[in-house]
Amino acid sequence: MKRVLVEAPRPTAGGTNRDWAQQLANLADDLDRGCIYDREVEAMMPAMTALVAAFNRRYR
Repeated sequence: MKRVLVEAPRPTAGGTNRDWAQQLANLADDLDRGCIYDREVEAMMPAMTALVAAFNRRYR
């Protein structure tokens, strides 16, 4: 018997804060595992920088 690994689809936009927290955790995991191309990481840089800055302003 052949075994096939299939990832469950992830929602593209979260509705609740818990959904967003899970999405961010998934993104961090994908980055750590190298599942995102370097060119895509570079394209995400402005949005990620803005996200981290907003988070730091809120929780410092």
